[in-house]
Amino acid sequence: MDATQVVHVESGAGYGAIGADVHVFRDRGPVYLLTGHRPPPAVDTAWLLAQPSRMLSADLAVVAFTGRDRELAQLTAWRGASAPRLSARWMYAPGGQGKTRLAAQFALQSTAAGWKAVRALHGPGQPLPGSQDLRLGSAPGLMLIIDYADRWPVSHLRWLFHNALLHQAVPTRLLLLARSVNAWSAVRAELEELRAETDEFPLGPLDGDGGTAEERARRRAEMFRVARDCLAERYGVPDPTAIEPPLPLSHPGFDLTLTLHMAALTAVDAHVRGLKPPDNMAGLSVYLLDRERKHWTRLYENRVEGLDFATPPSEMARAVFTASLTGATTHAAGIATLRRVEGGAHHERLLADHATCYPPLTPGSVLEPMYPDRLAEDFVALTLPGHDVTAYAPASWAAPTVGALTQRDRGGPPPAHLSRAITLLASAAAPDRWPHVAIHLSEILKNDPDLAPDAGSAALSALAEVTSLPIELLETVHSVLPEGRHADLDPGIAAIAERLFGHRLASDPDPAERARLCHALAQRQAYAGRYRSAADSAREAVRIRGLLTAGDPEAHEPDLADSLGSLGSILSELGQRREALDAVREAVAIRRRLATAEPTANEPGLARMLDNLGIQLGRVGELHQALAASREAAALHRRLAADGAGVDRSTALADSLDNLGTHLSACGHVEEATATAREAVEVWRRLTEAQPAAHEPGLARALSNLNVLLYRAGQRDESLRPGQEAVDAWRRLAGANPAAHEPGLARALGNLSASTSDTGDHEMALTLARESVALWQRLASANPAAHEPGLANQLSDLGVHLSRVGQRGEALQADREATRIRRRLTLTDPTTYGPDLARSLSNLSVGHYEAGQHSEALEFEQEAVRTRRRLAQSDPTAYEADLARSLSNLAVFQSAVGRHQDALLTVREAVELWRHLAATGPAAHEPDLAHALNALSNCLSQLGKAQDALSAVEESVTLWRRIATAEPAAHEPGLVRALGNLGVRLSETGRNRDAVATSQEVVEVYRRLAARSPAVYERNLAIMLLNLGGQLSEVDQMAEALAVTQESVALWRRLVAAEPDANAPGLARTVCNLGVFLREAGRLAEAHAAGQEATALHRRLAAQNPEALEPFLANSLDNLSTTLAVLGSALDALAAAEEAISIHRRLAAANPAAYEAGLAASLSNLSQRHAATGQHQAAVEASDEAVTLFRRLAVASPAVHEAGLAKALQAAASLRPAASSGPPPEVGP
Repeated sequence: MDATQVVHVESGAGYGAIGADVHVFRDRGPVYLLTGHRPPPAVDTAWLLAQPSRMLSADLAVVAFTGRDRELAQLTAWRGASAPRLSARWMYAPGGQGKTRLAAQFALQSTAAGWKAVRALHGPGQPLPGSQDLRLGSAPGLMLIIDYADRWPVSHLRWLFHNALLHQAVPTRLLLLARSVNAWSAVRAELEELRAETDEFPLGPLDGDGGTAEERARRRAEMFRVARDCLAERYGVPDPTAIEPPLPLSHPGFDLTLTLHMAALTAVDAHVRGLKPPDNMAGLSVYLLDRERKHWTRLYENRVEGLDFATPPSEMARAVFTASLTGATTHAAGIATLRRVEGGAHHERLLADHATCYPPLTPGSVLEPMYPDRLAEDFVALTLPGHDVTAYAPASWAAPTVGALTQRDRGGPPPAHLSRAITLLASAAAPDRWPHVAIHLSEILKNDPDLAPDAGSAALSALAEVTSLPIELLETVHSVLPEGRHADLDPGIAAIAERLFGHRLASDPDPAERARLCHALAQRQAYAGRYRSAADSAREAVRIRGLLTAGDPEAHEPDLADSLGSLGSILSELGQRREALDAVREAVAIRRRLATAEPTANEPGLARMLDNLGIQLGRVGELHQALAASREAAALHRRLAADGAGVDRSTALADSLDNLGTHLSACGHVEEATATAREAVEVWRRLTEAQPAAHEPGLARALSNLNVLLYRAGQRDESLRPGQEAVDAWRRLAGANPAAHEPGLARALGNLSASTSDTGDHEMALTLARESVALWQRLASANPAAHEPGLANQLSDLGVHLSRVGQRGEALQADREATRIRRRLTLTDPTTYGPDLARSLSNLSVGHYEAGQHSEALEFEQEAVRTRRRLAQSDPTAYEADLARSLSNLAVFQSAVGRHQDALLTVREAVELWRHLAATGPAAHEPDLAHALNALSNCLSQLGKAQDALSAVEESVTLWRRIATAEPAAHEPGLVRALGNLGVRLSETGRNRDAVATSQEVVEVYRRLAARSPAVYERNLAIMLLNLGGQLSEVDQMAEALAVTQESVALWRRLVAAEPDANAPGLARTVCNLGVFLREAGRLAEAHAAGQEATALHRRLAAQNPEALEPFLANSLDNLSTTLAVLGSALDALAAAEEAISIHRRLAAANPAAYEAGLAASLSNLSQRHAATGQHQAAVEASDEAVTLFRRLAVASPAVHEAGLAKALQAAASLRPAASSGPPPEVGP
């Protein structure tokens, strides 16, 4: 890769990354910044001593790293693990625990080991560091360190995780640093979707590594000693041993690495200055902050000596306070920030002087905060009024500055630094720190509680930990949080909910209120992906409401039913489907009892719960019981609607009919399912006639569902009409209200595209599918939780449509994206999305196969089979068809990589499954059985079982003829593929004239289809012309064989130009045959060129996939050898034949049934080549071996091999006189 990078910038700064992606917000710059990790810089001691706090910076590493041997060993072992390629660790601990220092040390060690180490900084508002060369070069691996990972929105981390930098062919490790574990579940889901290994890495106190109390105290003392000695060296203290800790090291505040360093720094500084060190933890911060202020004062006083510094200490304090809350930012943003907090005109001067005190880590940035973070938090807390530290006077401007920095502009968006400001204030107000800061936080949020969610999930989590915040304020914040799911906020919302839950329980509410609280908490925990905690909360709600119901059923049974339903939903998320079903069954029993006593009030609830029961029964494979529950629900809804219970009842009826249609279809009641869908359409038509504005969406939805059911019932032509009507209705609705109705339009377009494709109009189907995907993409970008499942569904379908029109590269991209989304969804909801993921994996495998990437195809289909086998074991009725489909595919891919015996076992299992399924549902499953029989025929042929292969394909053709008679447009492609295979099988069993007739019929059909849809059918035509050429040569129609093979070569060349990986093997085989036919026609120079091209192509392809393509290379070498012999190049011909024999022998030894015939033919060729070079004995030996092999083969399959045996015997007889002319054999004594 060229390291030159040109970045053109107009009116601003530029940023680029060589060897990585750059993700950019249109209006806010990069989403994140990537920089190469650098070792600590050499720093002037005088500069450090001017502001002692600089020596606490982890980036400067003034204090030598010590301790943490166990953690470093663990990290080193993780880095060096051989698998998986991508792995992530979430290292979390309170601020000051030493996360950044440990990560920096690990980065240094990784760099020393040759790895590339990179840092990721959250980007919006960050200054740009210039171009970064992030190429790996010869590095054996990549280490990415992400600080403050818990403060990144999950969506921004998702972008980072998909950066090309992280997806190279080397081990890649992600170390994410955070203060808590709250956000980890959501982040972990994003990583696991990329197949990354994930784990937590809690970082404990330095002295928390086990051992006795005395040993732990010794470790703490050693940490102090190392820090003291390093700092004393900077101060020029020759013997620091006399410097004692300012406080007893047993103080609980010294659990943190930072506080030990602060203690050492104050002790050394006080020693040098002859001062008494502080005697409490707050005093450590006050001492160091006093040293900061003295530095500002000294700079200001030196202005009279000509120093370019004009900011008084009081103004500098305000600037430092501001920078602590905002963090480093761009120059323009820094000016705007200062205008927020003070109206003077000297902002440029103030920024310049601030940079003198706190130089920017990134050139061009301003308002670099004080480091370390904990000292900045202490500075903000001590500057704000309300603390009791008499040695540090608060500032009157501090509270107004906080208000100004966190205030939104005239009801607009909040300031970009809000997340840092709220999180810093909340961290400072944490228990055992600065409780008065909570008062200032309260003022901010009381005036604008929406600032809390605007600040992000990390801020919400930090707020939840501030025990000194008034609970009434947290209640207010809770009231403005989103009620539904919110991917970026859910972890923080759950933290707030748990804090409120604890407070509300502390007030000892009555049991009914306690149950309500548990019920609500379960929902929030579930949204945050903490399903196990959610299940505990939901179970507690069920337990309490169960006890209440025992005492007063009339009052509490409805609530108990609600909690049982909620528990069922959560357990379903955990995959505990049986327990979920039990909960819903109990809820149904309650609703049924209530409805018996008071039907008017309770029958609607019973109907809804029966619908839910039907869904749960379906998930555990009890399809007939699911159907019974759904039937009862629909009957109730129908009666309620007939009784005039209003629009809601009619809507509920339509929904119930939709569920019923699904269950009917799953149970094979295709006609009744279709009738049910028609009834739903009629219900909606009546409602729409009366109130079109209110009910047209329902009608559109029902029409689209009818489209799907008609399509599944095989009524493909009829399915188009309701599908088109649905699309037209949704277009009208979306035009008037896109936010409400674009999802319906996207879904209807996808449904119509599927039925359109199966009527043969692939181009129109592709157009519809593209429009649907575009809609889903826009919807999912705005609300991923709601719309990513729909996007994944349609991307998967788009891949199918693209593949059908020959756009296999784009199809593969769509399949990959669908798989990526479904992996992530499956991590949080395996029951719902696991089957969809298996479908995407199977589609992805087909895409790789069609692109010529056979190993990748095999890998993905194996994963799909594992998933579908697991699903089918628990729910055979629902998933056996999917398993059979994947097994059929898997057999094809196993064959493609040469695993022919495995392929036969796999496809036989698939055929048996399809036979079972087709026996109960012929309309739905006979086409699949026909496909599988065709695949079985191929597998048997590859193992040399020609007669069995012929029987299998003949059964396939018989099935296809019957199926295609009813719906020719839908099933003619399947029939013609099977007929093409039949031609090959007839040829293999010696029925050459029958083979020619069959293949000629197939070629004519493909000519017609390819003329209509070349992108779809030209490849099939090229394959059939290749086959026909070979079959014509077997009946001595050599001129015709040459003509169709030349046509095939022309087609293959065009196909290879578009998709080389997928089509190069077909071209190589066809050019090989072309060389043979040109030789037979006497066109030797052309034959030689074709033979060389075919051999070169096969040699390259066999190097990439030897198991699948070495047989073809051996054949090419045999044919080239014969051509060279005819041209008189006897030695070259012999060399080619000997190379071919070495391949044939290896193949036949591994799989005699499949490859002994090829070996026998090649031995005959080798015999002739030896004879031509005068090696008569070698010629006889090769000939005799060929005869022996052909005799055995002819006994098993005389029709196939007797002709080869006759030729071998004739050749052997011609060699005998020549062999006997040699010296006579020796005679023994």
